[in-house]
Amino acid sequence: IEHKNARPPKTHRIEDLFAEAGLDLAEIDSPPVVEFSRAYIRVRYPDLNKQYFRTKDRAEPLIQMGRKVYLWVQKKFKNL
Repeated sequence: IEHKNARPPKTHRIEDLFAEAGLDLAEIDSPPVVEFSRAYIRVRYPDLNKQYFRTKDRAEPLIQMGRKVYLWVQKKFKNL
C-alpha cells in the first residue's frame, strides 16, 4: 500500500503480489516463489499437507527460500 499508494488485489498467489509491487526476483536469483502459492494450498488441506510435507526434508527448502525472500523484500522496502 505504501509503495504503490493502492491496495493490492486480493490473492494468495505471491507471484502476483511480487509482480504488482514491481519487485524483480531476478535480483535474488529468481527463486520459484510459485512454490509458496502451491504450498499454501497444500497446507490448508490435511490430506494434501500429509502427502507433500511428511518430512522435514520436504519442507525445509521452502522454509529456506521463504527466509531468503522475506529478508530481501524487507530490505527492498526499507530502501524506498
